[in-house]
Amino acid sequence: MSLTALRRAAATVAAVATAAGLTAVPALQAHATDRAITSLSIRAVHQAIRPGAGDTITGDLRIAGPATPAGRTVTLEARPMGADGFTPIGTATAGDKGGLHESVTPDVTTRYRWHYDGDTDARPSTSGVATVRVRTPQHHANRIATSLSIRAARHVVRLDGADVVMGELRAGRVPLRHRSVLLVSRPVGSDQGWTFEAAHLSGRHGKVAFRVEPATDTAYQLVFLGTGLLRPSHSAIVRILTRPDVSITADPTLIDRGDTTTISG
Repeated sequence: MSLTALRRAAATVAAVATAAGLTAVPALQAHATDRAITSLSIRAVHQAIRPGAGDTITGDLRIAGPATPAGRTVTLEARPMGADGFTPIGTATAGDKGGLHESVTPDVTTRYRWHYDGDTDARPSTSGVATVRVRTPQHHANRIATSLSIRAARHVVRLDGADVVMGELRAGRVPLRHRSVLLVSRPVGSDQGWTFEAAHLSGRHGKVAFRVEPATDTAYQLVFLGTGLLRPSHSAIVRILTRPDVSITADPTLIDRGDTTTISG
């Protein structure tokens, strides 16, 4: 079919659609507003390290189309040997060409992956998995079970207020000090993954405390990634609710019987 014939056929289809009260413009607009496809790669600089050594996890964030990956935040998630799933342990900002890197010091063999939550112009994506093996032949085959408690100081705060999330890391009745404990969060009622907030070392009695300033109702959880001797564990979940301040005033505040005043708040 010639180009002229194709144009005539297209014009006929458009005329029929218009006569039926239909138009292709919304479909074209919807297609134009689709978020760009993204992809993530991942690599560990060293695939095997000795106990106590560090490694670097690198990667690349790619975005189809004209959008740039520069300045976008990507989360690094880890799954140590014996853990049930991946936990966010830090974030990295993509470079001018989408490059990512984050330093890690795993105590045990650990799997890592990058996760991008997406944005208004780009879809979310998750990388493959990179494994860093820790050569620990001296570690016990059966690691010691651990437990993590959690509580919030107030549970309800103002919209611009703060609260404190506290916890205690133990192995049986023995408090575990100088161990890294992570705080992760997600909005209450959301089914999205956990977001890394901060990491603190437990004190002499195994206790940790994190100051938080939730912008909305937020769920928090504490995570211990484990070591060659200690099993990983995570706490229960606490929820901190945000409530706006409510004020009330009267103008005037002093009136005669039968007069009126204005109450506002």
